[in-house]
Amino acid sequence: GAVLAVLQPAAFSWFSKELLVGTLCVIMLCMGLSTSAEEFKAVVERPGIILFGAGAQFTIMPLLGAVLGRFARLDSALTAGLLLVATAPGGTASNLVCLLGGANVALSILMTLASTCASVVATPLLMTLLAGQRVAVDGVALLGSTLQVVMAPLLIGAALRRVAPRAVDRVARVTPLLSVIGVTLIC
Repeated sequence: GAVLAVLQPAAFSWFSKELLVGTLCVIMLCMGLSTSAEEFKAVVERPGIILFGAGAQFTIMPLLGAVLGRFARLDSALTAGLLLVATAPGGTASNLVCLLGGANVALSILMTLASTCASVVATPLLMTLLAGQRVAVDGVALLGSTLQVVMAPLLIGAALRRVAPRAVDRVARVTPLLSVIGVTLIC
């Protein structure tokens, strides 16, 4: 998919913003189907690990981005872009990598939520400090999209797992593949 998108970008021109949002919702529904409430409870009982992960997101990544930008001698626009990526919170793809790798998906999702909430303050602050450029983050819009794209599908998936575990177990066999296809289309 990625090679085709580079060689023939027009082949993916049909993939609209609406499809992007829908695809992210499907991926998060898949995460909810493959993660139990007990797994989330176990992570929530150790809030320090979530804070540590979110803290690392806004220290290690931005500092690494700044060092790489200087080392590669990028111009200011490319450095700003690199720093923006480095100061942005984790996302759906990281949750999927955890699912595929057999890691703690609940921890990944909760760290993504924590870093997304923190990004309202952290991303503009870090961009100002590291790139000398202010980046506005609309906290209300971010909260709304997080509820729509992350929380609602995740909770629906978790609820389905609770009320129909056998059916979900059968469907869960293909959710990693569906999620990989979704991320491929998005990227």
